[in-house]
Amino acid sequence: SVEIISPQNEPKQTYVIEIADTPQKITTGLMWRKSLPENQGMWFNMTTVPSEQPIAFWMKNTLIELDILFIDADNRIFYIKENAQPRDETPIWPPQRPAYVLEINGGQSHKHHIQAGDFIHKKTIK
Repeated sequence: SVEIISPQNEPKQTYVIEIADTPQKITTGLMWRKSLPENQGMWFNMTTVPSEQPIAFWMKNTLIELDILFIDADNRIFYIKENAQPRDETPIWPPQRPAYVLEINGGQSHKHHIQAGDFIHKKTIK
């Protein structure tokens, strides 16, 4: 699981996560899912992607609205794409290369006041 905390170390929300750490899992992500429990998400380890390969996300074949949190190597959220729309094939380019990405249900960032500058506390990630 991961916990999102403010820069002042105040807890905001905890998510039970699935880990996408292989090319196949990263490519598939949450495609074809009809729902995602409110306290769950998918964690993408982008450090496994070759450095010469650009990183962008899209919602092709994704059936649920998502918030996509882009995270640096210091576990700091630096960009959030809120309410990414199902089946939208427009690339979502973060302003810098992420080390990690967390996908959660659309609207969760707003609901839990999650914002750029917050940190991810990894509880049980390999």
